[in-house]
Amino acid sequence: MRSMKHLPLFAALLVLAGCPSPSTTGPEGPKGETGAQGPQGLQGPKGDPGTPGMTGAPGMNGAAGAQGPAGPQGLQGAAGSVLVLDGGVVVGPPGSSVLVTPISAGGQPCATGGVRITQLSDAGITTLCNGDVGPAGPAGPVGANGASVTTTTLSVLSAQCATGGLLIGFPDGGSAAVCNGAIGNTGPQGAMGATGPQGNPGPQGVPGAQGLQGNAGPQGLVGNTGPQGPTGPQGPAGAVLYVDGGVLLANGPPSGTRPVLVGYTSFTSTGNIGSRTIANQRCDAEFPGSRLCTSVDFRLARSNQTLPSTGAWLDFSYSTTSPDPDVTSGCNNFTSTLTYNVSVALPNGTVANNTSTAPNCASTLPLACCTTPVVRMRGYTAFTTTGNIGSRTVANQKCHAEFPGSHLCNSVEFRLARSAVTLPSTGAFLDFAYSTTSTDPDVTSGCNNFTSTLTYNVSVALPNGTVANNTSTAPNCASTLPLACCD
Repeated sequence: MRSMKHLPLFAALLVLAGCPSPSTTGPEGPKGETGAQGPQGLQGPKGDPGTPGMTGAPGMNGAAGAQGPAGPQGLQGAAGSVLVLDGGVVVGPPGSSVLVTPISAGGQPCATGGVRITQLSDAGITTLCNGDVGPAGPAGPVGANGASVTTTTLSVLSAQCATGGLLIGFPDGGSAAVCNGAIGNTGPQGAMGATGPQGNPGPQGVPGAQGLQGNAGPQGLVGNTGPQGPTGPQGPAGAVLYVDGGVLLANGPPSGTRPVLVGYTSFTSTGNIGSRTIANQRCDAEFPGSRLCTSVDFRLARSNQTLPSTGAWLDFSYSTTSPDPDVTSGCNNFTSTLTYNVSVALPNGTVANNTSTAPNCASTLPLACCTTPVVRMRGYTAFTTTGNIGSRTVANQKCHAEFPGSHLCNSVEFRLARSAVTLPSTGAFLDFAYSTTSTDPDVTSGCNNFTSTLTYNVSVALPNGTVANNTSTAPNCASTLPLACCD
């Protein structure tokens, strides 16, 4: 059956087929209006799928996301433990901390001491006490008795001890002698005691009857003159007292003779005597007019006096041939026991210097005292001045005014004088010496010939008895000092 939608087209074809064909084609008529769109046709069958395209490249990583919520709590850990002081272990409750506090012995609740354990979670307290002290062990066996020694008195001049002593006998037959010490030198004579009160006179007795005068006896014969006795020892040096109180040994050793060792002091000291000046004072107190011997003085004296068994202190000499005392002295100017810088006369008559073994500054010794042909220190002026005195001549005039016949000491004269006079606490001005051993004054003098306070060119006697030259620190030319005067 034909479709009804093709009937109009078929009819039109029949009409056109019955009309005669024109001889010419007429003009084209006007275009008709567009008809309405027909209904959509039925959908055709689905086509086969196309070939898949190629896989694209991976895209970039995206930003990190926010942190997720916390996970569930983990399992409970194992119970903690605490080491107790005595070595035990306390296990606390799971997950809880404890505070361990020592308990002293003798208290409560632990007489033997222990620890107190406090649970920090619930404040519970547990006390652990130390165990009681165990009983004392049995006493050990008694030791064997020790062997005894015997003692025998030794007489003076015995074979073992010339001074006597004790002979100690040992159980094995051996022996050892312990000798008495040698007799020390005779000490100086003590001062005379005060006179006691005068007693009351007794009653006068009855005069007896006068006896008869006897006859004169015959005159005896004149005896023969006896032999002349030996010459006695030379007496001590005579002294002349100056108006100013100084003492001159008029009969002392003349210039150029060797020193004389007059003795060893009963005074003893370590090397910390106090100063060189104090050492001279100690000699002068026991042997008037003497001073501490230098090592050269001691050798030149060639004394036959027996030395103390300990040895004796000496002062240092400026050189190995000159009796001039050195600028410094032993034991840090006799103020220290901690140095080995020392000069000592040994019992065998020799001299030891700078010894690290005894005798040294830590030893206790007497002083060796000498008289020597040296310059004399007269004293220190009451007059004081800076280094601007005016001239060397003015300085000599100031000394002569207070100590007639004296002059300003130079540094060598000050050392040679070895004075026992205590120095002022400020020190005192000196003149320069021409050399370190000569008493000849130098061509120039300190403080620009004593006309300036602005230079350090100066020589000063220090309170400890030593000499300082050219010091930038006080005392110097700007200091106010007295003058040291010598003759």
